[in-house]
Amino acid sequence: MVSSKIFSLPNEDSFETFKKTIKQVFKPYIEEASKIDPKLEVKLKKFISELENTDYLPYNEEYTRLFRSAKGGVPCPPYASIYSGVRLLMTDETMEIGNLYSEAGLIHKSSEPPDYIVSELEFLSYLLINLSNEGNYISLFNRFISHLDKWIFKFISCVKENSRVELLISTVELLEDALDVMKEEIKKLEG
Repeated sequence: MVSSKIFSLPNEDSFETFKKTIKQVFKPYIEEASKIDPKLEVKLKKFISELENTDYLPYNEEYTRLFRSAKGGVPCPPYASIYSGVRLLMTDETMEIGNLYSEAGLIHKSSEPPDYIVSELEFLSYLLINLSNEGNYISLFNRFISHLDKWIFKFISCVKENSRVELLISTVELLEDALDVMKEEIKKLEG
């Protein structure tokens, strides 16, 4: 999922490679996005434009300020457990997410906790890719979406309110619309 790459700790080479890849890969999908949801098309165009026009250094500085290290505290910690009301890492909910990964046959090997936004968005991508396969992926998807609904929109609002870099704002706006579209598409599958 594109958002997981944006929320991964960047370095200049990976950022520039990501920019080139997105430009090549996603431009053809803009028309397809318009068929699914016109809002999604607008957000995708905005995201691509912001990505093309964002330099690494200001992006990295803002990424660090918002998600990693800032005087007075990080405005938007990228962990689900922080938004559960207790503002702690490694809660029971964090362990439950790790259990969902296990149910899907995955092992969480990151140095970050299972509720790190990058891990969660990559898991969401995995579930989407596997929805048509045998197994309980629709059930896992629905349970995971219930978990995401508890926190992701708080995180999205936080980024919208606090980011000084338009790329991060357009990323969370795209994520917000993509999640809505995914939920609708799953309802059709369950039909």
